[in-house]
Amino acid sequence: MTISRREFCAVTGSGLVALGLPGCGSVPKATGVANAGPPAGIILNQAVFFKPQRLFVCRDAGGIFAVSSDCQHMHCDIENNNGVDPPDDGGIGKMYFYLCPCHQSGYTYTGEIVHGPTVRPLFHHPVSLDPVTGDVMADSSVILLSDADKAMRLGA
Repeated sequence: MTISRREFCAVTGSGLVALGLPGCGSVPKATGVANAGPPAGIILNQAVFFKPQRLFVCRDAGGIFAVSSDCQHMHCDIENNNGVDPPDDGGIGKMYFYLCPCHQSGYTYTGEIVHGPTVRPLFHHPVSLDPVTGDVMADSSVILLSDADKAMRLGA
């Protein structure tokens, strides 16, 4: 069977248009909100990774908080690198918790810089309790910029 150039263009053009329509081959965007479950399930000094929202939900002595998994050097995704022991901290006395796989920027558990090449800490995101379920919700669409906002924790 032979088709003309006009028929070929009509069929492939229709297919390309359909790919751009919602529900026709496009990937839905993440809502930006991660449901981390009940507060009791968030373990002290561990981080739970939420890939679609690009964030970690964590608990320290001060309570529950969320940090971005978006490295501030070249925006590589820091995935499941929590608890990495540094081979050498350069004598600064800080251990890193997150390590960027692209260029080896190291961050503490709370997202502070241990070593570069990054020059910016990880972003913090707000956490709250769902009023219906009581689950911890972390919103990656909002960035907390002030030190006071970053210091806020949900419960202890």
